[in-house]
Amino acid sequence: MSTHIRRFIFVFFVLTYPLSVSIGHLQSDRTDQKVILGHWYVTGWDRYDMVSFLDSEVWVYDDFDGFNIYQYACTNGILRLTEKGGYVREARIVILNPDTLVLTDFLNSKGNLRYSRRPWSEESSLPVVRSRPDFLTFLPDNMRLVTLCREAHRRSSGDRDSISYSVEIISTFNGELLNAFSLPKRGGFVCAFTISHDGLKCAALSSPEYPDTTTTIQEYSLSSGELLWEQPWHGDYRCSHLAYNKSNTKIIGASALCTTEVSADSGVLIRRSDAISQVDKVSSRWLVQDLSSNGKFFAMWWCGILTFSRLSEGDPPRLLDIVWYGIKWLYHFGSIPNYVSVWDIDRDTLACRFPVEYSADDGVPTFTDDEKQLMIGPVDGTLRAYDLKQNALVREYPLDPVSFEANRWVQKSSYTTISPDLNCFAMLSGSRPLIILASLPDGIQIEQFRQDLFGRGGRYAMAFSSNGKYFAVVTKRNKLVLYDLDARKIVWAARLSD
Repeated sequence: MSTHIRRFIFVFFVLTYPLSVSIGHLQSDRTDQKVILGHWYVTGWDRYDMVSFLDSEVWVYDDFDGFNIYQYACTNGILRLTEKGGYVREARIVILNPDTLVLTDFLNSKGNLRYSRRPWSEESSLPVVRSRPDFLTFLPDNMRLVTLCREAHRRSSGDRDSISYSVEIISTFNGELLNAFSLPKRGGFVCAFTISHDGLKCAALSSPEYPDTTTTIQEYSLSSGELLWEQPWHGDYRCSHLAYNKSNTKIIGASALCTTEVSADSGVLIRRSDAISQVDKVSSRWLVQDLSSNGKFFAMWWCGILTFSRLSEGDPPRLLDIVWYGIKWLYHFGSIPNYVSVWDIDRDTLACRFPVEYSADDGVPTFTDDEKQLMIGPVDGTLRAYDLKQNALVREYPLDPVSFEANRWVQKSSYTTISPDLNCFAMLSGSRPLIILASLPDGIQIEQFRQDLFGRGGRYAMAFSSNGKYFAVVTKRNKLVLYDLDARKIVWAARLSD
């Protein structure tokens, strides 16, 4: 072959190779864009349980917020989502074929998310699309754990999910499942759940079509799973907290609207009062609350009250609130009083109130196990202890800035639990999928446990043993972890049944 021909071939290759690569990428991108079209269903539990790809839009069904719509494009194995304001998010396409889609770091989820084309079958064989525990506690002997697991089954018609619940009893020795029983299927939600102090019975507050007026309370035997009794609930559907009294003779439910007491032997109504509804009627973003272990006290905090930074455009009532709270702000010399209120359920009266900064929108109230103190926070990086009898602040526990990286997002909490010996606390981060275990009083972080979800408030599946030796928590992918607080190490980790 002559030198001129070889040169011609070399020049032709150099000039056309980038074009061929571009055409190859373009064909690959077009293939990805074509294969990805249609509906995808998550295999397992994640907030983004379904995504639907159209020609240029993707609808992401968010278990928290309904759904969001993005413009999208597939380029070189990268899925780019463009929000309405022009902000671009990226996720890597790990696997894409006609039956499987695996994405890494999709929106706010970390790690891999696996989706499938699996069509939803008839209701008799509905596939499980979500499964996670709603409750976790140690039994009095500290040798067993009790958890309430929830499973949701997607209906093919697009109606609300079919929900089922089961109670599982697990050995703290090795994580082995010792006993389990299913609660009667009602298609709604278990609003609140608790166990008796002797560890023999449990009570569940549930509604077939939550929220509605047909809420019922049931009591079960923990050893046999037998339904002992069921009665209509005389409270309101917003009740998300139940507790047995110290002698296990009554079951107490509380909300910001009413308090209810029923007999633990029969479920018959003992007392119902709406006097609590007259406390703290304010304009607010959300209510955080806690019921003490024996149902004696109920704490309420209307946090995140409207501030100047929360102005919603085109919303006249919010503008009126700005004027009203602005006047209050000037009247109080640059601050507006806000309080955590504690209601005495036995006496049906306000027990005490503790001041909290008006601008505070993170942190939660948590009673200590002996019902003597109320912990509030973390607020501005500090957990505060208030004595209920003295009605006063008795101690502050600052979070260690090194352990918590001095980042505000890590200090936000949507659920907090305190060890009975007051040596440790654990909190569910309000803006990151993390459970943070820390020591008291120094606030030094001991361990982090990754979650599938961001904190949303309410109870979370984590608990300390009554002897202060162990901490149990449900982590990412439904893994139950038992942590030894003395040895500072994980004893075992077991996958909960799906």
